[in-house]
Amino acid sequence: MLRDRDSWTLALALALSVACGGSASPSQPSEAEAGPGEPSPAEPGREGAAAARPSASSSLVPELAACDDRRIHSLVDVLRRAEPARRAELVTQYLLDACEAPDFLRYYVEVTTPGSESRRLATTGPVAQQQQALRRVCPEAEAVMRAVAASAAAERSGILFDGCHLDRFDVIEREAYVRERGSPLPWITHQWLLDQGVAPADAVVITRAMIVHDLRATSPIDPPAGLVLPTLADGFERLADGPVVYVSGSGIEASSRLLVRIADGAIEPAMVASHLVGPLFDVVAEEADKDKQIAEARGADWDAAVVIVADEQLPFSILIDVYYTVGRAEYRRWDLGVATQAGGYGRVPVGGHSVPFGSTPIVGPPLTVIIDPGGFLVGTPDDPSPERLGVRAAIGHDAWDFEALARRAVAHRERHPDALSAVVMPERDTPHGVIVRALAALRGPECHGEQDCILPQLQLAVRSE
Repeated sequence: MLRDRDSWTLALALALSVACGGSASPSQPSEAEAGPGEPSPAEPGREGAAAARPSASSSLVPELAACDDRRIHSLVDVLRRAEPARRAELVTQYLLDACEAPDFLRYYVEVTTPGSESRRLATTGPVAQQQQALRRVCPEAEAVMRAVAASAAAERSGILFDGCHLDRFDVIEREAYVRERGSPLPWITHQWLLDQGVAPADAVVITRAMIVHDLRATSPIDPPAGLVLPTLADGFERLADGPVVYVSGSGIEASSRLLVRIADGAIEPAMVASHLVGPLFDVVAEEADKDKQIAEARGADWDAAVVIVADEQLPFSILIDVYYTVGRAEYRRWDLGVATQAGGYGRVPVGGHSVPFGSTPIVGPPLTVIIDPGGFLVGTPDDPSPERLGVRAAIGHDAWDFEALARRAVAHRERHPDALSAVVMPERDTPHGVIVRALAALRGPECHGEQDCILPQLQLAVRSE
């Protein structure tokens, strides 16, 4: 199963590096088995070298255009007016109607479309045609894909972007593409569109939508119908590779099955004992054991991270039981899944990176934040009179003044330069979306990893009554 876009990219790279004449060793993993963690390669090609124009001899370039101009213009117009997340659905729905697309593109759309029975197949489809198409977009395809196949997961998109000189298309900034670890397929599609005579400006609109589709379709997040994620301007860091737990208004799901039902704002009482959700614990504890064994076999530390995707309207009281349960399974970091305004998915991480949740070493006084219907009460553990950041006259999640909370976090960091942490204590009926947005405000809009963060180490705590 393709667990995320890293697996797709690596499987494609392995296939193409062999097809292009690369020498894969007998011990190299197959397409279905490939996963992240291989050693880093030397940089391919010349850094910043000018891109040569690919040869036009490819049989993928027909004598007559394979795209209908009227339908392309209509698709581009619709994409420009649609919300980013909607563009990902529209581009795959209508691009194949507008063009007589090659087999590799049709296959890619089929296996990455939500709800498709083929979506989780661990294969990259018509490899020979993809190899030919990649040579169109990437003059140094052989060297680049051999390097990608040998690289660690975090390095693959950068090697692809630099080695293929993808900046020449002015589609997406390198930093954003590399951070999201995109796959090669949108770029292959972009060059193919140009070969069909599609105007470069129109091809850019379509390719940007394809990149969003790629990020969503190959993400570990595949939310069930009706689950609405909190939306942020940025997804911050990439999601962890751990198990994904979905918490909606109707139940808790993991490992592609419903584990526990939720009704009237509460988990089934028979399934919970002292905040431990039994069926959920059984699943995540089993996943933890597997991941520990894999990490040990690789000689690596276990990341101990779980992805929790919860509906933005769920109260903190339900999530308390979920957090406690995954903590009992020894997961020390919880990636809270979010949707981004750009249309993809991301995370807001909670908990220590290398120590058990709740026991992160404190450097400088932590900022304490109580969330209640009156907004935020902000101070430090020994502050007798915390500052009230009130509620604005607004409706829904915008009623909390997240901008004021961010400014308070900046002031705390300026006052205590070594302080890196915040402890957030929501009241039990606080909506999940409010909590996530508060956590994001404390981290700061430029927070990627722990670079350029305001308060990167976040912890959730139950408020003592």
